[in-house]
Amino acid sequence: MFYHPSDNKSTIIIKHIIFWIGLCAMLVLFIALVFDDSILPQKEITMKIDVRNKVNICLPEEENRSEISFFGL
Repeated sequence: MFYHPSDNKSTIIIKHIIFWIGLCAMLVLFIALVFDDSILPQKEITMKIDVRNKVNICLPEEENRSEISFFGL
């Protein structure tokens, strides 16, 4: 599992301790990321836009959409 058959008991215990510490650390990091309520700082920008005497780029809706085929025939 975590050890080689020729390992002595102290290395087996150390490997098990390292495994459980690593597993617990990953669990704590996962829980911290799930329940983290950090708010990213945002900057609000307001711009004054002059819309007088501008060209209307919006196209009118097509009235007869049923006649238009997928391939344009």
